[in-house]
Amino acid sequence: MKVLIMLVCADAADGNDLFKLCSYGSAQEKIGCDLYISGFLHGLQVSQDLPGKVCLPSEPLSGTQAVNIYLEFLSDVALAAAVKKGMAIEQNPFFTAEQSHSLFGVFAMKFPCAKQ
Repeated sequence: MKVLIMLVCADAADGNDLFKLCSYGSAQEKIGCDLYISGFLHGLQVSQDLPGKVCLPSEPLSGTQAVNIYLEFLSDVALAAAVKKGMAIEQNPFFTAEQSHSLFGVFAMKFPCAKQ
């Protein structure tokens, strides 16, 4: 169901389309609108908390690529914990921090900015 909701908002090509979906759309479209705008807001909040820490590649990442990066990174961290080569999951900030901070941490590790 979440995929359908997010695809509905992805159809909004501009501010007017998004406004229409959020104002006059079906119940599912309005939920998708709420999720889309909430995700955008959380992204803004995280970017203001830690500026200059993540430098994404010039080629935009798709949502699927971003999910795969996150899952692969956390799977590696979990494996390291399982073989006693890393911090236990229950104590690891990648697993215990707010989800926005966990995501930001992963992308900061994967795409660090060059030191100046």
